[in-house]
Amino acid sequence: MDREMQRYEFPWPDSEKGYNLFPQQLEDDPNVLFHGTAAENFDAIVNEGFKSAAELGSGTDLDFKLSSISYAKSSNQSLAHVCQIRDNGNGGDYVVFAVEFVSIQVPGIRNNPIDIHVDNPNIKPTIIGYCEIPSNYVFR
Repeated sequence: MDREMQRYEFPWPDSEKGYNLFPQQLEDDPNVLFHGTAAENFDAIVNEGFKSAAELGSGTDLDFKLSSISYAKSSNQSLAHVCQIRDNGNGGDYVVFAVEFVSIQVPGIRNNPIDIHVDNPNIKPTIIGYCEIPSNYVFR
């Protein structure tokens, strides 16, 4: 995991492009996953790493604060997630991170068909890239 964090230009994805934000090589790597969040969290994540909603005392559902951190297996899932949050009245700017794990087949990670949940706060991925989601992009 010797990649450095890279900024990826927003590709204006649509159904013909599969809605993916990152190069196919990253999308196809089983140890590269994706996490969408508000752009205001960018510096904290880069400097301190990802934290669960329970650690932060926040989240999109104030009654249900996950103690795990979730990562999608494809960037289009993270894109859809942040666009849904934005379109449901939580405006602002959003970003999707591409992260790399040494392995997702380890204790402390729940591996689901479309995402993973990291339950062990000591398991930290390396951020290898990010893509800013334009506020005028409409996910259709």
